Amino acid sequence: MERRLAAVMLLDVVGYSRLMEIDEAGTLEALKRLRRDLIQPRIGRYKGRIVKLLGDGALMEFASVIQAVDCAIDLQRSFAERNSGVAAAQHIDFRIGVNLGDVFVVDGDLYGDGVNIAARLEGLADPGGICISGTAFDHVKSKADVAFEFLGEKQVKNIEEPVRVYKVGLDGANALRAASFSRAKATRRRPTSIAIIPFHSYSKDTDFPDLVAAFCEDLEIAFSQLHTLQVFAHELSMAALSKDLARSEIRARFGIDYLVQGSVRSLSNRIRINIQVIHLETGFNVWAEHFNCSDDDFEGGAPALIERMVASAQTQIVLHVGANNKQLNDAQDHVEHQASKAWSMLYRLTPEAMDEAEKLATAALSLDPLSARAHQVLACALYHKFYMGFAEDAAAVLDPALEHINRAVELNEDDEYSHWVRGNVHVCLRNTDSAIAAFGRCREINPSFSLAIASHGTACAWSGRRDEAVRLSEQALAANPKDPSNFFRFNTISVAHFTAGDYENALHWAERTTERRKKFLVPHLIQVASSALVQGNDVEAKVREMLNEFPAALTRNTEYAPFTRTEDREALEEGLKRAFEMISG
Repeated sequence: MERRLAAVMLLDVVGYSRLMEIDEAGTLEALKRLRRDLIQPRIGRYKGRIVKLLGDGALMEFASVIQAVDCAIDLQRSFAERNSGVAAAQHIDFRIGVNLGDVFVVDGDLYGDGVNIAARLEGLADPGGICISGTAFDHVKSKADVAFEFLGEKQVKNIEEPVRVYKVGLDGANALRAASFSRAKATRRRPTSIAIIPFHSYSKDTDFPDLVAAFCEDLEIAFSQLHTLQVFAHELSMAALSKDLARSEIRARFGIDYLVQGSVRSLSNRIRINIQVIHLETGFNVWAEHFNCSDDDFEGGAPALIERMVASAQTQIVLHVGANNKQLNDAQDHVEHQASKAWSMLYRLTPEAMDEAEKLATAALSLDPLSARAHQVLACALYHKFYMGFAEDAAAVLDPALEHINRAVELNEDDEYSHWVRGNVHVCLRNTDSAIAAFGRCREINPSFSLAIASHGTACAWSGRRDEAVRLSEQALAANPKDPSNFFRFNTISVAHFTAGDYENALHWAERTTERRKKFLVPHLIQVASSALVQGNDVEAKVREMLNEFPAALTRNTEYAPFTRTEDREALEEGLKRAFEMISG
């Protein structure tokens, strides 16, 4: 018999018998619609499953108690919105109880005190309300934008020990955040959601469709590991998409933002996979690409290929979400909107964009000082100001960047982007071991996160580990070849060769970097120093090019190159000294 810790939710209709007496057929039809249109889509959105229906209610299980409570809040608000549009006599109210506890599993069903406590909590809830246990409260108390009222320790039926009971106040801000949220006028936006539908298969081989189905399952699992996206459960995706509905209606009814679809074709000794990401609201094709692999690799699950697909799709969806948020009305300037706008500015990687991102993130923090995402994006903007050479004072941006990103991780330990930013801040501070540990945590959370691979390579480059730096950079380029920030990979390879004393290759890759991004100080420093060290003929032109973009580089430069080894800093200083002597002499 399997035992496990589970987040359990019980949902029950208030006054079910009375409703059935008044209108049995109408009540049953209304409940059927509620399950189809509200309950099932939201359970899928929050990565839960319906264990069983209980006539006038349901037992559900979630992988995370935070998602269980968020789902309960979303459901009760949706039920209240539904009731506002119908006659009072037709109102259907629910009570919900949520518990985190030990259960045992028999044929997919759940039993034990974990379920029994959830049932007792549901009975203690007000109509339209939610009660959660103390074990659930301990995990969600600082992560939900609602108030919690302690109702005391309750002795409930068939449970030996008293249960701490908390009432969820659906209309109020979290008591732990009430002061900081007093100026906020809007609520947090739900995460971006995607649905993955089975790929079409084209082959005469009768076993091929099964291989394609297995590939799609692996792809769905890989997407599900992304904390920036919510993946619609497979069964719910198919149920939603099987209906004869317009794409925009599917999005409105089921909450699906993006659709991932494609096809797999067998071509002699290789496989071609086409994949598309479609924005359901507009019908636009956000991203499309084809990939090739061998028959053997495909039969083996093609893990490297799946990693490339997920990394590329994630980047394009993040960019598209940011672009869409720029179109939103400024009146919607709540925390998540401000943070999303800030992220969209970061991708521009210009001094003006970094300033704007910093302002937006600061505005978000003025609404919610406990927003992990706002701390995250502010730290990211500050670190980029240093790394790209935009800051006048390194300490003035790196010290607060470290403070904000540490706070972001403290508030949400499971966000890979926060660990990635933290790692990059440590790179700038020359803390290589801390940086590599942070990038490792990124990969634990999201194995398809190519930025973590790339930045791990960057940490290796600045610490003089050329071979590892080049290998990881090439791996990241292969995993996400259309990432608009790939010029950073070129710069990493340049730095790596510089630390190995290979100034010709360092010069080559620095030139490739500046071709892509002129406003980036480090590659200018590397190409000027490398050109001087190999006694190139175009040193003066390269110095003029650098000073055109960064006039202060003549006197303030090496502090922006975070080498960890003394000999590498000295080599850069020597190369720059020679270059400046050439143009002054």
